Parts: sequence; C-alpha cells; structure tokens
Amino acid sequence: MEHTSTQIRTSNTTIILLLLFLERMCYYGIRSILILYMVGEALQLGDYGAITIYKYLTYFLILTQFIGGIFGDFVLNNKKAILIGGLLAVVGCINTILPSEYLVYLGLALMTFGTGFIKTNILAAFGKTYINHKKYLNTAFSFYYLIVNIGAFIGFSLFAIISTKLGFVVSFGIAAILYVVISLISLAISEGKEKLEYDMQKVSSNSVLYVVVAIFLSALFWGIYELGGTHTSVILSNGDFTGQFGDNISLGFINQLNFYIIVPLLIFGGILWLKFHRSQFLKIAFGFLCMSLAFLQLTNVAMVDVEDSLFHLISSIFFLALAEICIGPMVLSIVTRYTNPKFLTMTMAAYAGISFSIVYMLSPVSDIVYDKSELFTFLGMILAAAITILLFLAVFLRRYYLRNNQNQSSTT
Repeated sequence: MEHTSTQIRTSNTTIILLLLFLERMCYYGIRSILILYMVGEALQLGDYGAITIYKYLTYFLILTQFIGGIFGDFVLNNKKAILIGGLLAVVGCINTILPSEYLVYLGLALMTFGTGFIKTNILAAFGKTYINHKKYLNTAFSFYYLIVNIGAFIGFSLFAIISTKLGFVVSFGIAAILYVVISLISLAISEGKEKLEYDMQKVSSNSVLYVVVAIFLSALFWGIYELGGTHTSVILSNGDFTGQFGDNISLGFINQLNFYIIVPLLIFGGILWLKFHRSQFLKIAFGFLCMSLAFLQLTNVAMVDVEDSLFHLISSIFFLALAEICIGPMVLSIVTRYTNPKFLTMTMAAYAGISFSIVYMLSPVSDIVYDKSELFTFLGMILAAAITILLFLAVFLRRYYLRNNQNQSSTT
C-alpha cells in the first residue's frame, strides 16, 4: 500500500510541476508583451491607459483566484478547475488577436479568469500531494518555487523575442497552444487515490493561528520587498552610479542576476530541508534577518565610494534572494500543513490575494516612497529586524513552554 502511495505521489509531482512550468511561462510571457500590445496595434492606447488596464487586470486576477478556489474546493475539484481554466485561457488568447476592440477586452478578461483558475488549483493540488508526507513539504515547495522562477524567466525572455521578430499574433497563438497542452496534461492528475489526513483536534488551538500568522508574515515580506525594489530603482537612476558602471546595470540586469542567484539557492535549500524539515517559523525568522541585512547593504550604497557601491548592491540582491527562499516556500508549507485539505484551494487563494493586496496598497504612495526611498528602506530594515527578533522569541518561548509541559506530565 505504501508503494502505491509513493508512486501516485511521484507521478503527480511530475505532472503538476510540468503544468506549473507551462502556466508560469505563458503568464509571464504574456505579461511581458501585454502593455506594448495594448499601446500598439490592438487598442492603440496611450501608456497611461495601457498601464491602467494592466492594473485592473491584476486586481481582477485576485478575484478570479477566489472564484477558482470555490470551484476547486466546493463545485468541482482541482483537476477539473485547471482544465476549465486552461480552456478559458485558450479562448482568451484567440479573442485577443481578433480585429475587434470588444473581443480584445473579452480575451484579456478570459485569460485572467483562466489564470486565476489554473494558478490556485495547481498550487492546492501540489500541496495535497504532500499532505500525508509532511516532512517533504519544505523541500517540495522549494522546488515548486524553483519551477516558478524558471518558467517566469523563460517565458519573459521567449515571448519578448517572439513578439519582436514574429509579431504579437504569433506570441498569443503560441500561448493558446500551450494552454491547450496545459488542459490536456491536467487530465493526468490523480485525485482521490489516497485519503488526505487532517487532525481536526488541532484546528481550534494551533492550526488556524499558524496559517493566519504565516500569511500575515508573507504579506509583510512582500510589502517590505517592494520598498527595496523602489530604492534599487533610485540607485540605478543615479548619475554617478550609471556614469561609473554604464547603463548596462539596469533593472533588467538586476532581475537576471536575481534569477541566477535564486535558482542555485533554491536547489541547495530544497536538499537542505530534507535534513532539517521542521521549524518553518525559525526559517522564516532567518529569512527576515537576511532581508534586514539586504536593506542594510542598500542603505550603505549611498555611504560608500561609487566604486564600492556595486558590491553592496549585488550583496543586497544575494541576501534578498536568501530571504525569499526561506520565507516563500515555508509559508506555502505551513499553509498546506495546517489547513484542512477540503479548504486548501480557498486558503491558497486568500494567501495570494492578501499578498497582492499589500503590494498594491503601496501603489498610491509610490511617489512618496520613491522620493524618500532611502528613509523607507531604512524603516524597512528596522521592521524586518524587529520581526526577526519577535519570531525568534516566539519560537524559543513556545519550545520552552512545551518542554515545561512535558516535564510536568512526566513527573505526574
């Protein structure tokens, strides 16, 4: 019986990671060309109009993930919800390249709907694969994160090249074909083959608290992360910096560098978590410590000679990547571990929605943050350091409390 369970788990892992790779490649590929497409031949919008529609689509994506969660948990299942999402995205891609403004808008909405269905249900289906194998959760989500980064990087680069050389129609056509492939592959997902274990006794005491705290910490992480990204943009726009290192040190270069750093770190972390698969909150605390160090390096850029500023910038990228591999996979692991499988898709949708909301709540004050980015980066460093201390204290106090309870039980 154990052999069968392991075989199903291995099969599902391969299928779901392949689905994830293709979906992230399509999503980030389309995202990389969407504004140019709307500004150009499709809708002939100005930059402001295209960016506004892009933001509305992002907000709509949050809603569609909740709808996808409802379908995945209560109406259908993850497998059928992914299939429906893939078919919606196929129709959306086709509509987007038709010669009608209304059909283009409909196509964008359908693609967003499809993405919301696919993304949340892939995540939940992957988590359910490891619910009965909790010691592998940290490693599994590290490799999940790895595939997300690889798919996003390839999709962003590939679709930009294709749209430049062959045109936008070819790009959306390739995306439609890939979504057809996603729909077909989703049929191979095995669901309901093994009983998903969940201890209902722990729900009222710890489980809900752990999930809420983990999601809240993730939202804080991404909110603070945005501050670092803003200050990095300010550094790259500095005349002294560009004069010393040239215009090649751009945001595109930083994103590529982040990819080349985070990929080996995720592989190393995934292997390491096989040995140290407990204490997810301790790993999150270490992640916020790394974030604090990254922001310290960013604030140092303005205090050192221009020749040394690139070292501090690159080291901040390294520490931020280290923070991300300690926090991102661990939050997904905690949410999966302590959520009732019947509601896992909805919980994952809530996790994604809250994280997105925190980031986009900063948009109205982006100009203020940009003008005073050094101050906000310093405040972000202090906040990350404070969270680190609080988490370390909480983890060790909990261990002390549990140890005392065990000692009292043994004496009685």
